[in-house]
Amino acid sequence: MKIVYWFTQYQEIFQLAGQWKYIEQILLSSLSISRKTNNKHDESAILNNLAQVFKIRGEYQKSLDYLHESLIIAKEIGDDAGECITLNNIAQIFSAKSDYDIAINYLKLSLNIAEKLNDDLSKSRAINNISAINLIRGKHGASLENLQKSLSIAKKNNDKAGTGTILNNIGEIYRLQGDYTTAANYLNESLTIRQAIGDKSGEGTTLNNISIIHYDTGNYNIAIEYLEKSLFIRKEISDKSGEGITLSNISLNYHALGDDNNAMIYANQSLCIQQKIGDKLGEANSINNIATIFLSRDELSLAHNQLELSLAIYEEIGDMSGLCATLFNIGHIHRKNKKIKAALQTWIKVYRIAKQINLAQALHSLESLASQLGLPGGLQGWEMLAQQMNTE
Repeated sequence: MKIVYWFTQYQEIFQLAGQWKYIEQILLSSLSISRKTNNKHDESAILNNLAQVFKIRGEYQKSLDYLHESLIIAKEIGDDAGECITLNNIAQIFSAKSDYDIAINYLKLSLNIAEKLNDDLSKSRAINNISAINLIRGKHGASLENLQKSLSIAKKNNDKAGTGTILNNIGEIYRLQGDYTTAANYLNESLTIRQAIGDKSGEGTTLNNISIIHYDTGNYNIAIEYLEKSLFIRKEISDKSGEGITLSNISLNYHALGDDNNAMIYANQSLCIQQKIGDKLGEANSINNIATIFLSRDELSLAHNQLELSLAIYEEIGDMSGLCATLFNIGHIHRKNKKIKAALQTWIKVYRIAKQINLAQALHSLESLASQLGLPGGLQGWEMLAQQMNTE
């Protein structure tokens, strides 16, 4: 029994540092001991932790197999706390695969148990994860309110890792709403915590997200500096999902700098990883990036084919921000093909979505486009066109 706890103690240290190979060795040794001693509680916990190793590597099915085995044992021995944690972790796999409806169902089950146990930390984590999905679906107001509640719980319980995660997610909401100063404050606070506790995975995520602020504000070289730091960490700890995301964002910045050769290289590297691990959101983002490069080269047919692929994925998973980006590019293809009415109809769809969820980047792009098209009053011009379309 003492050996199992020794393994568990060091597993937690290695996990924060991103030493996944050492974790796997420790956990497999620990699993063998728990099975020899018929310690079901430890066996369930170790299986759960093994699942996290394979999740970070992007081996989602193997991770799910371990989690389902852990869940069966937790239910069998009546370990409600273990069941709560495992349901949350299963949800995270489905979220990583962009299967958000399934993820939400598991998170609700986890939240119900946490409430029954009066477990504030587990409630905070479930609420945070539900909010992250709602954020993707454009429900910014509800996400922010829930994250603030979750943050209060995490701070009260001195949950440093949870606090770092929640601060990161709050920062993302403010970024999407165009409040870059507030977003940067939250993200920098998150980064400080994650670096202080040695959370390498979280550090890579927050560096990536800080880079997006610089991208959104046109500071592309600074963005690339943050992304290179993020990419180094994510490769170091074998975070395949994170690596794919960061490669995709590097592609975006090279395209913005006019270096489409490097942009295409990074986009294809990203796409290969995301297709391999089953990250549908990441796949759609990379396909959209590739389409943008084709569009800038006036290879309209290739661009349109890619955009239709990404559009189908965004519609399937309900990513409102991605829908806006793809429809915006489809509108540009219609415009280049002299199909002005079709272009306007497509951009009005973007306006309606962006207005509904207060998506600052899309609204800013539409405002700039309005002046190019000679529409009166920027966004007021799009509102006028949207109302006209409703009456037709």
